[in-house]
Amino acid sequence: MSGCGVTAAWWFGAFTDHGRFHRVDACPLMPPDTLRHLVWDPVPDRDGESHPPRTLLGLGGGDLTAVCKWSSLIAGRDAPFRTVRVYAETRTADPPYQGATQRARELFATWRRGAGPQSGARDEPGLAEEGFSLVDHMSIQIVFARTDIYDIHAKFRTSNLMVDLSARTHTRPSAELRAQLVATARQIADRLR
Repeated sequence: MSGCGVTAAWWFGAFTDHGRFHRVDACPLMPPDTLRHLVWDPVPDRDGESHPPRTLLGLGGGDLTAVCKWSSLIAGRDAPFRTVRVYAETRTADPPYQGATQRARELFATWRRGAGPQSGARDEPGLAEEGFSLVDHMSIQIVFARTDIYDIHAKFRTSNLMVDLSARTHTRPSAELRAQLVATARQIADRLR
């Protein structure tokens, strides 16, 4: 009889690693004193939203994503960044097969593999677990007008939480700007310890 109880407990995830984080809102992750050094006169963007957990019939928990974005109040103001965005994804356990931390580790590995060679992805030692940074570049050509868009990303994982801090600019970012964003990501990671 006790074997049935142990099997039932295993099946419903009693022995599965649920990770350290349940729900994480993206906006409070940004250290308030650093935002004004990244965006000129920042205002919250309406794009920020938290998505409810995906579940069957609305019962139980599920993976949760949250986004918070700030943009410069002055149109065209691009120093040092035009926008800054925090994306947070909390993975949940999938009893009895996978713990939340393992699911986050596997998804985070796809984030790293998805960084193309042109992005200049590099490891950032000391940035939580498996932290790295990269620069995405996109060009938009309309007749004779060309716009370049650069997104610097600093990504890391802590237990079952994955965070992507990104900043956008229309000028090629310097090594100092990249280092500044990575330093902010380190502050976020330190606050999550």
